[in-house]
Amino acid sequence: MWEHYVAQAAVNWFIGAVFAAVVVLVIRWVYQMIRDQEGIGFGDVKLMAMLGGWFCAIRMWLLVLVLGVVVGAAFALLLFALPSVRASRKNWKSMKIPFGAFICLGGIISCFWGQPIIDAYMNWSGF
Repeated sequence: MWEHYVAQAAVNWFIGAVFAAVVVLVIRWVYQMIRDQEGIGFGDVKLMAMLGGWFCAIRMWLLVLVLGVVVGAAFALLLFALPSVRASRKNWKSMKIPFGAFICLGGIISCFWGQPIIDAYMNWSGF
């Protein structure tokens, strides 16, 4: 009887990992097609695959990705607001900010407060 539950958990893990990796791969591919340069590395894809398998639910790993993007964008805006970065504006396009750290931060936030965040968003949006 328990073999059924183990098999179901393995299937859920696999589906979560594959879909999370595919979403980030598509974002990577679209960025590369638009800009002709690599924006997201394969390490970020593997990290999202791991988190997608860990969380298994599509809402949770999407929350991880969204939180990673929001926190990373806030960090980039803060970084660009610094006077030392503003003084060297000619080099800001070549700056690289690692996205994996923000994905990890999104994973930590989702691990501890993910379900309350999703519930609050669902109540706010009317679902």
